[in-house]
Amino acid sequence: MGSELGIPQETIDALFEEQPTLSNEWKALTFKELRNIDESELPKLLSYCWKEGRYRCSCIGISELTIDKTNTVSYSDRNGDPMIDLWTDIDDDFKIDNVGDGTWNYGLYRKINH
Repeated sequence: MGSELGIPQETIDALFEEQPTLSNEWKALTFKELRNIDESELPKLLSYCWKEGRYRCSCIGISELTIDKTNTVSYSDRNGDPMIDLWTDIDDDFKIDNVGDGTWNYGLYRKINH
C-alpha cells in the first residue's frame, strides 16, 4: 500500500528510519540554560523530536519559547509547536534531552562552539 502521493509505504518508512545523529558538536541545554537563554540564540538551537522512541524530525531554529509556572516548556519550530511537561521541582542541571511522555519526546540543543 502506498501513500496518496503515490510513494510506496516502504520508501516513506525508510525516510523516517534515517535518523540524523546528534553529533558531538551539539549539547543538550540544561533547564537553567533554557530559562536564561537570550532570545537572539533561539534561531541557532536544534529542536529534535522522537515519536514512540524513534526519530521523527529535527530542525535548527525555534521561536516563541515560553516556560510557565509549572515548568511546561513550549516553543515553535518549522515542524510544529512542541510542549514538554516537566515537573515543578526540576533541578537546574536537568538536561532537555529526549524528554516527554514516552509517545512524544523532545530535546533542545546548542552548538558547543556557538
